[in-house]
Parts: sequence; C-alpha cells; structure tokens
Amino acid sequence: MHRLRLLSSCLLLSLAVFFVTGCSASFDPSLSSPLAQPSTAGLSASLFGGRQPIGGAHIYMYAADSTAYGHASDSLLLAYSGGSYPSTEDANGNYYVTTGSTGSFYLSAGQYACSVGQEVFLYAIGGNPGSGTNAAAGLLSVLGECGSNSSFPGVTFVTINEIATVAAAYAIAGYAVDATHVAYSGTTLAKTGIANAFANAGNLYNISVGGVAPTTTPGGNGTVPQALINSIANSLAGCINSTGVGSGACNLLLNNANSTGSSGGAAAPDTATAAINIAHYPGYAVAAIMAAAPSISAPYQPSLDATPNDLTVGISFTGGGISAPKDIAIDGAGNVWITNPGGNDVTKLSPLGVVATGSPFSARDASFVAVDTSNQAWVTSESGNEIFAFTSTGGTVSGSPFTPTGLLGNPVLNNPQGIAIDTSGDILVASEGNAELFKLTSAGSNILGSPYNSSCMTSFSALAIDPSNDVWSTSPTEVCETGGAFVSTLETTTSGLSGARKTAVDGSGNIWAVDYTSSAVTQYSSTVNQNSGSPFTGGGLSSPYGIAIDGLGYAWVANEGNSSVSRFSNVGVAQSPSTGYAGGSQSGSQNIAVDGSGDVWITNNNGNSVTELIGAGAPVITPLTAGVQEGKLGTRP
Repeated sequence: MHRLRLLSSCLLLSLAVFFVTGCSASFDPSLSSPLAQPSTAGLSASLFGGRQPIGGAHIYMYAADSTAYGHASDSLLLAYSGGSYPSTEDANGNYYVTTGSTGSFYLSAGQYACSVGQEVFLYAIGGNPGSGTNAAAGLLSVLGECGSNSSFPGVTFVTINEIATVAAAYAIAGYAVDATHVAYSGTTLAKTGIANAFANAGNLYNISVGGVAPTTTPGGNGTVPQALINSIANSLAGCINSTGVGSGACNLLLNNANSTGSSGGAAAPDTATAAINIAHYPGYAVAAIMAAAPSISAPYQPSLDATPNDLTVGISFTGGGISAPKDIAIDGAGNVWITNPGGNDVTKLSPLGVVATGSPFSARDASFVAVDTSNQAWVTSESGNEIFAFTSTGGTVSGSPFTPTGLLGNPVLNNPQGIAIDTSGDILVASEGNAELFKLTSAGSNILGSPYNSSCMTSFSALAIDPSNDVWSTSPTEVCETGGAFVSTLETTTSGLSGARKTAVDGSGNIWAVDYTSSAVTQYSSTVNQNSGSPFTGGGLSSPYGIAIDGLGYAWVANEGNSSVSRFSNVGVAQSPSTGYAGGSQSGSQNIAVDGSGDVWITNNNGNSVTELIGAGAPVITPLTAGVQEGKLGTRP
C-alpha cells in the first residue's frame, strides 16, 4: 500500500472554504459552517466526499425499525413543499431532500417526525462530488436518540462525510444488513443495546465538532484508532471521488467489501453499505480495500503507512483501577465489570467505557466475575477464599464478602475460581483447592448439601451453566458435567484436552472448550460427544484462554499467545484471519465478553487496559445469566 501523505498547502475556493479536487489536509471543522438558522427549530448539514461538497445527493432520514432484525428502516421525512429544500417522494414512497451545489441542506421543523426514543440516522446517496454524478456515493451519519418535539439534543448542524460513515457503520453493524436495513427486535434489552450502539458512534466521531475522528473518547480514558478510521474513510473517498461503479477505486472497494466477506459475496451497491460490510468482515481483503484509497493527496490524515492486520476498530480503555485485568462480564445495562487481581479490586465501565463513580471497588485478589439478573456483580477472591458481591451501582451487598463453609466438617472455600449463576439465581463457585463445587443463595448463604464433589472436579477452574441447570467445568485434560441435582458421582466426562481453560455453552446446547496448550477449540454436544470437525484450529488461535458466544451463535476466543481474538461460526468454521483480529492495542488477551450492542470486550492481562472491538459481533442477551434463565444462550435480545 502506498504511503498516504499530507500536502503542505491547499487552494481555497471561497469564504465557504471548500477544497479543490485532490487537495489534502487534516479536516478542519471550521470549514463546515452551518447555514443561517431560521427562527424555528431544524437541522442543518453539509455533505462531503473527501474534500469535495456533493451537490444533487438525496438525503434520507431513517430510524432503526423495532419490529424485527433485518427489517427495513423507518423513513421519517414527510411531504414538505416549503423552504429551499422541499421533500421529494421516491419510487418506494420514502421522502428525501436534495443537497445544493455546496453540499448543504436544511431540514425544517415539520419536515420530519420521530418518536421519543427512536434511534435516528441520515443516509445520503448519489450526487456529484466534482467528477460527475456517482450513484455509488453513499454516506451515513448517526443523529442518535430522538427527544421531545422531534429534536436531537445538542445537535443542530451535522457534517456528513466518510469519517461519519465509518463511525456509524461500525457502531450499528450489529443491527445493520445494509444502509437502509437497520433494525432490532423491540424487546427492552434490545432497545438498551441499540441505544448504546448509536451512542457509541460518538466515541469515533464528534458530531458537534464535525468532520474528524478523535484521538481519545469524550470520557478521556479511551484511545481511538484515528489513523485506522482515517484510512478506511480514505478508501471510501477513493470511490466517492471517482466516476462511480466501473472505476478502479470503486471496483476495488465495492467488490471486496461485499455481503459475505468471501469471494462469492455480492458487491456492495454503495460506499455506505461497503462500510457496514467491512465492519461485519474486518479480516477480508484488507489490502484490496485499502488500495482503493488515493495513493497521494488522501483527504483524511493522519492515516496508516502500511496495510493493517485487519480492519477491526478497537478502542483501548484505561483507568478506574484497571491493572493486569483478568475476567470480564457485561450487565443488563451494558456496563462492563472487570477483575484486577493485581489491584485487589473490580472496575466498572459504562457502555461507552467511562469509569463508573466510585470505581474501582475493593475486592481482595479479585479473580472471576459473574453478573446476576439484578445487575449485581459476584466476584471470587482467589487467595482470600471468599466471594464479594456488589450492587448494580457498586455498593457492597449486605453480608459481602461471603465465606461459605460445608456441613459436618466439610472443607471451607479454598482457592475459588470460576463463578456462574443458575436458572434459580443461585451462585455456583468452583473451589479449586479442594476440588468441590459450592452453591449459594442469592443472599450468599450456603445451600444445604453444598459443597458437592465428584471425581471429575480435579484442578477445575472455569464454570458454565446451561438452561437445563447442568454445570460444565474444565480441568486441563477434560470437560466435566455435573447434573442440576448435583449427584455425588460424575455424570459425563470426556478427555482429549491437554490444557483446557474456559468453557461456554451456545444456544444449541453445544459446549465449547478452549485448549491453551494445543491452540485449538473443541466443541462437544450436550451428551459430551465431540462434534464433527472438532477440535477446530486456525483463525489466529494462539494459546487461547477465554471464550464467549455472541447473538448469532458465533464463538469468540481471546488468544493470549498473539494478543488477538478469533471468531468461529457455530459449526466451527474460522471467520477471522490466520493472525486473528488484533485491533484495539490488545496485549495478552485473556478473557472476553460480548455486549448487547454486539461489541466485543477483551481483558489485556499484559497491560493495564481493556479493548472494545466496536460492532464486531452480534448483539447478545446480557447478562449471561439472563440468557441461561430464559433458555436463550447465544441469541440476540
């Protein structure tokens, strides 16, 4: 890939300060001044392809549909004949406005109507960016949640360009089929997930400043991959600032940023859908997609000097006590709970990565974490032989920390590791030091008969529970199942592993176990028969440690060996490249979780950070306990 360079100077066209074709510099927000505002409320915007204003483009306003995933978005523009930008009806009965020659447009009050809580975005298609009309020029910008009187608080002017498109495409990728099909199921959890996703676009693009990708998140503790975002935007610009479909740049982009991330996929019809496809398949045809960018005078700087490993957009978060983090879990609001053994505490981040008030929360030698349906976080203390519990706001649950002991002289909790919550809300804890399984009530009391033991509970650490209340654990050489009745003898076991770490259960009842030693992932049926083709390799697996299942049943694996994550289909087909997905400055990737927006979170055990891969996965029901209790593991909310 050619190095993308800055030009030292540019020729200004007018007081509007638009750049001539090919001129390049870091985008200056002052170049996008809003039109004079009428006395009534409205929305003013300018549309750019690279440095070029796009005249004659059609602007649509859509809201994410709340009927079902895959549905067409809801058109919000109304029939309107007044003002300089009247509405026009297209062949599908949707209304649009047309940009002026300077790329500007204005939506008057009464020209659109949205309901409070709807998640809204703008979609631009076609127009002339200076080289003639380009039907493949598609751009997006997230407006966010509709407020009262069809307003968007704090938003009166929008710059729509390729950076805005990248931010929107990645943030809403978990809900988008293409640029006009953005939808969710309408459940309470799904509404929370999509609201968080739309808000997350603001971590990649500041709508109030306009035109630029930031270096840090608004919360101040997240590092944004500015150069990568600019590079992807430059590839979109290469197609937009061309003659369109058939040009070299558009051929490279649209054919490679296709619908399946494979050689048989359908070409993207426009650059907005291409951006969404890249977010879905960030490891496919990376060099070809990057080659669509201008080799000189690329509009967005700084950009990458070389082709990246993959096109995952990852934010690295620090602060709040994050120190050599180990485990991670997501609650029902999308908050992220992280254990820090080295810091003897637990960190809580908001869905946007902002450190929660009071975080970190003290928890001696915090090891593993699970969240219940009340959004309380339960944490094992490895050397403290106790269990901490925190309320949804970080307060200490009454009685915490808990130190359960067995009846009739049974051993106390010893070196607790994995923790999980069953269908009744009871807490299961792996007591590795004495090879027993403790079961506590939601109030932290030891349940009659607990602890349980079995011949398979030898050096076991990780736990997972299925909707039948069977408990699955791993020891280095086997996966162990203990029935919901906690019989005293082993129900089922299987060998063949050499260094098992974490385990997870998918929506079909399959059990996934990562093998750290052999760099493989093994999938078993619910009767612990090894499934066809298993163990699975490839996809960048390298000393895998953690595993999580997303809302489409795909398995996400954190690779400690090469600081990356791998993705496998529900039948074990590797979907990540041979080097894994390495975005977000991962370092010793250890444990992993998927949130209700489809973002993938990873603990960086070799660093004091966690990574969020924006829109990389499919939204999943959170907390994991809710999926267990509803019988909907590995499904979208």
